[in-house]
Amino acid sequence: FIQAADIKFAQAHADRHGTRLFYCLCPGANQYIEEKLPPLPLLLAEECALLIGTDSYGSNHQLQMATELSLLQKHYPQ
Repeated sequence: FIQAADIKFAQAHADRHGTRLFYCLCPGANQYIEEKLPPLPLLLAEECALLIGTDSYGSNHQLQMATELSLLQKHYPQ
C-alpha cells in the first residue's frame, strides 16, 4: 500500500542517515494476506532498490524464489 510520498519520505530519511534503502517484495505473501501485489511499477519508477523474498509458510503457500518472480512477471509483464 506504499505511495510515492512514502517512498520519498523514506529515501530522504535514509539519505540523512547515510544508509541505503531496499524494498523486499514478497508477492506470494502479499496475495495470501491482502489479495494484492506490491506496486512494482511505482517502485521501479521511483528507482527503488528491490529484493525478492518469500516471507514464510505462515503467510505464503510456498517458498520458491522462482515462483515469486513468476508471479510478478505474470501480473507485470512489462
